Amino acid sequence: MECVGKLRFSFPSAKKALEAKKALGKGGPKTERSKVNVSVKGKQLVVEISATDTVALRAAMNTYLRHMKVIEELGV
Repeated sequence: MECVGKLRFSFPSAKKALEAKKALGKGGPKTERSKVNVSVKGKQLVVEISATDTVALRAAMNTYLRHMKVIEELGV
């Protein structure tokens, strides 16, 4: 079974969204169980995750949520 999820983060400007994408770098760890695509669409940073199971999906989503929390706290 393939599980998919999408996280959208809104920023005040497209420039801030691009800065956040850059701050993420390569993002979370690469695994065989999940794949992640990070893109910027206007003022939004979009994280699309596909995983082989719900546990891997939850782990990947939590990783990106933690990363975004740090980016928010740093004021990127």
